[in-house]
Amino acid sequence: MYQNINRMRRLMQGFIILLCLFVFLPIVFAETAAKSEGYRDFTKEEIAEYVDEFIRKTGEKYHLPYMGMAVVYNSDQIYTGAVGFEDIENKIKADPKLSRFSIGSSSKICTYIALMQLAEHGEIDLNENVFSYLDFDLKLEHDKPVRIIDLMNHQGGFEDRIYNLKANSLEDIVPLERWLQENTPKQVFEPGTYTAYSNYGIALLGQVVASVSGMRYEDYIQRNIFDVLGMDNSTCEQFVTDRLVRGYSYDSATDKYVLQDYEYWHIPPAGSARTTPEDMAKLCVAMLNEGTYNRKSIMSTESMKQLQETSYAPGEELNGLAHGMMEFSYNGYDYLSHGGTTSYQHSSFCWFKELGIGFYITGGCDEARAANSNFILEFINTFYEPVVRKYDYIEGLDLSKYAGSYYMARSSYSTFEKIVRWLNSETFTTDGESLVVAPGVHLKPVSERYFTSEDGNNRFLFDLDEKGRVSGLCSAGAPITYFFKQHGAAQNSVQFIFLGIFFSTLLVTGMIRLVKLVIRKIRKIENVPGKAAERRFSNLLTGYALVTILLLAAFFLTIDLVAILKGNILPVRILSILFMLLIPLTVWQFVRTLRIVKDTGAALKFKIAESVISVSTAGIIIWLLYWKLIGIPYLF
Repeated sequence: MYQNINRMRRLMQGFIILLCLFVFLPIVFAETAAKSEGYRDFTKEEIAEYVDEFIRKTGEKYHLPYMGMAVVYNSDQIYTGAVGFEDIENKIKADPKLSRFSIGSSSKICTYIALMQLAEHGEIDLNENVFSYLDFDLKLEHDKPVRIIDLMNHQGGFEDRIYNLKANSLEDIVPLERWLQENTPKQVFEPGTYTAYSNYGIALLGQVVASVSGMRYEDYIQRNIFDVLGMDNSTCEQFVTDRLVRGYSYDSATDKYVLQDYEYWHIPPAGSARTTPEDMAKLCVAMLNEGTYNRKSIMSTESMKQLQETSYAPGEELNGLAHGMMEFSYNGYDYLSHGGTTSYQHSSFCWFKELGIGFYITGGCDEARAANSNFILEFINTFYEPVVRKYDYIEGLDLSKYAGSYYMARSSYSTFEKIVRWLNSETFTTDGESLVVAPGVHLKPVSERYFTSEDGNNRFLFDLDEKGRVSGLCSAGAPITYFFKQHGAAQNSVQFIFLGIFFSTLLVTGMIRLVKLVIRKIRKIENVPGKAAERRFSNLLTGYALVTILLLAAFFLTIDLVAILKGNILPVRILSILFMLLIPLTVWQFVRTLRIVKDTGAALKFKIAESVISVSTAGIIIWLLYWKLIGIPYLF
């Protein structure tokens, strides 16, 4: 009997073992296969060594006064480090635990978290009109309500401006609610249509946090995020300058760093946070670990999952936005990110949910922006095998209709800042077989709308109008803005050609007349009565037009963005007055030209010269008006 029982026991044990092998071995093999397919073997020590070497070499290569870094892996802080000096003059070294870096727009993540917390508690509805939670209303260009989720997706419809975002001093900071009412940008799109990154929109959301919670925005973030996660050296308060990393610019001529003033922002919800690499590592763990760090949670697991889910995407082919955070993909690995830029510091904060790894990197001077991007890509290239994507490309498509210039929807449309669009656009060309967006970056069509590079790291989704013309595009590399295609005279190349013709015509005409004047003086040739006065005015207009264009060129070569950020546009006001004077002078030139053309006694070449001057100056005025460089508001 006992032998039978033992035999049955052994059979049952064997069955259980086989069952376990049957159930769990496939899982083990599957994980091993996944790891061998995409993951390279590495240790935490290897990562720390790699990162340490990277920031040291990068700081030297780009002449950065400092860099800070944090790396999180599987909910552990495996690296926090800093190189350089937070204060060069006082020789205070950058410290990953104590040095507070200004993280700029990366601060917006705190605003998104705060909104999700309020939504979790039932205090707000993300699909509700934002003005339902504010104590003021704004008269906007479109009647469609602006929802909270629209602003999180940067689809409030507002034009983008940098004017007056900064204050000259701590005392000059305008209370957020008042600033929002006094600095409302034009609403150029209907809400929920085009994506156009908006600092103003996020500032509105920050005021929602303050109004609903009954607390100052800065206090809410401190109590409900920083204190909960133990981010003891983080703050949104701008009066805190203890261990605040100073801003520097690099002067290559003298090989020295130039100390800059502290920065003060009117819109804390969009960019006032100061924090340390160690504190950012804690936030990164929370983002990877369903909102929890060190057993403390900033929101429920469900709310954190919702926060990191796609809230807008232009199509199934492209990534988009996750309640304000940007979705990206590199080498087949998806990640969330939000960069931040101040006048003198640049930061990147991103995490790969699938890989369980996250980064925070920051540095000083303009070159830090490129260094931050390079690190993330190089790290993935070093430690993770690319996931190969295969695309079925189509043939026979007319690629020429996609070629041309595209400008960002994130732009100013009603002020002089519109000119930035002319200086900053994306241009696509074609080599007959593919679209070329940058040297070495070739795109092939998967469909009439969807183009991608062979590695899948560059992907674009084009829009076509009812006539089949390309009207715009969305880019996987820039989910925060839509791009409009330029057609006809709006194209940068066409405008550049016409502006060049107008300017060259005036310059040649002016030089010819100057030479003739000198020759007359040398030979002592007397002017024909009446003709001298006629030429004198057109010569004056020609010279004046040339001087104003040269002044405009000088302005853009020496433009002071920090001054514009602080609301100082005196040079723009002066230029606008000079440009406005061109209008009555050109009108009078046209009147004179009509009289000269009708004059049967006037020489043909004189008629042509006067007509050319009239048309050229009028063309320059039209160009200035189009780019909003002439305007009555600039006078006040």
